[in-house]
Amino acid sequence: MTHPAGLDDESFILMASSLSVLIPTAGDRPDLLARSLRSLCECERPAGYHETVVVENGGRHGIEEAIRPFADTLHVRHLFDPWGNKSNALNRALASMRDGLIVLLDDDVRLSKDCLREYARAADGSESGFFFGGPTEVDFEAPPPHWLVGCLPASARGWRLGARESLGDRCFLGFNWAAFLSDLTEAGGFDPQRGPGAAFPGQETEMQQRLRTRGVRARYVPGALVWHYVPRERCTPEWVLKRHYRRSLSNAALMPPGLRKHCVTLVKASGRRLAAGLFRCAALFGSAPMAFRADLQRTIADGLLAGLRTAPLSASETPLANFEGAEDSYWPARPGKAA
Repeated sequence: MTHPAGLDDESFILMASSLSVLIPTAGDRPDLLARSLRSLCECERPAGYHETVVVENGGRHGIEEAIRPFADTLHVRHLFDPWGNKSNALNRALASMRDGLIVLLDDDVRLSKDCLREYARAADGSESGFFFGGPTEVDFEAPPPHWLVGCLPASARGWRLGARESLGDRCFLGFNWAAFLSDLTEAGGFDPQRGPGAAFPGQETEMQQRLRTRGVRARYVPGALVWHYVPRERCTPEWVLKRHYRRSLSNAALMPPGLRKHCVTLVKASGRRLAAGLFRCAALFGSAPMAFRADLQRTIADGLLAGLRTAPLSASETPLANFEGAEDSYWPARPGKAA
């Protein structure tokens, strides 16, 4: 097959559509963000690569200085949103971006060399109708106790599909997935009532579920690997309990209204009974790990009950944030939609 300018098949595939990277950041994390951008610089960027947008929200913490060394190499563009809400910040950024594939990362990841090319290859020939995600591993600041690892969320222990395993209805982790801008926009954007800065976590999970409801299909991309940095304070029993409580609360809030009444009864009957049994075993054998497991089961049950009783509006009922007023720098002109 002959392509323009003598490009081979591989090069033509990887320039066929626009690909941009979106990284939200909040708090005093410029060093972590710089680490992520260095990793992005070392990636093989497909010919269709357009830009990286870093959207800072909630306060200014030196992010503009942190991204300055990468502005030319990565075509980095900085946005600032004063509202400390990740979903709203993502929506503001998406409203300014070119049509095409958006790779959604976090400010604390390290990318494999082929990550972006693998996403471009997976999306080849499509302009909508699919979203993508890859495996994750972890960079621990300090390794957690071995008995705690199994209780850590997937974001803090790593995740990948086995060779014979199918994705099913599982969702990709929020710091390593990609979707077409048109699909994200038509789905209504991210829900500001979910995620960091909101009462409920899980804005990426809820968005992926909403995409599926609209007929957008999920594809696993095994070569799109990233490593997630996990600080010492997120490897403690106390943090794990808080994380599972919020996750359980969010999962319950996503349940259809017709199931909630029955689930309340089930959780009360089974979750707390299991916790009580584990507490008795822990007391009998003097096992700290078993006592933690009991605490964990009780925390999960409490989170589910709270979520079942206080679910927010669905994102489909929540209007997109007002995009006006985002402050823009490190780009000579705001890019228009692709023709």
